[in-house]
Amino acid sequence: CYLKLGNNQEAIILYKELLRDDPKSIPMLRQLISCYKNNGNLKTAIDMLEKALKYFKYNVRIMLPLGVLYSQDGDYEKANETFRAVIAENSKDWRAYQNLGVMYKRMGRKSMATQFLSRAENYRKESKEFVKNNT
Repeated sequence: CYLKLGNNQEAIILYKELLRDDPKSIPMLRQLISCYKNNGNLKTAIDMLEKALKYFKYNVRIMLPLGVLYSQDGDYEKANETFRAVIAENSKDWRAYQNLGVMYKRMGRKSMATQFLSRAENYRKESKEFVKNNT
């Protein structure tokens, strides 16, 4: 509730305490990362995700936000590596393609952006169709 009220400092304290109780909680970690990001502490958020990634090897729920933060921080090389690692784990993860497309667009590489955004859309549609047909 602190986060929704825009009180990131209180939310940071709360999520840190919750993570002490349950250090394997990726949802709590992601909320804490969001608080740091909202406070402008991008480096702290990146550091935390990098440490978590050592503990949770190749976990997409950590890799994707880490790639996004790298990209937002202007570290396109690390963002690229991270998103491609996600694709290596799941070649049809539309979110990785989407983020690569957005990153290339920021970099002014329109043809690469278009290529990755198009793939993202195709895989997203496949994913939605799969869920629809199997639920």
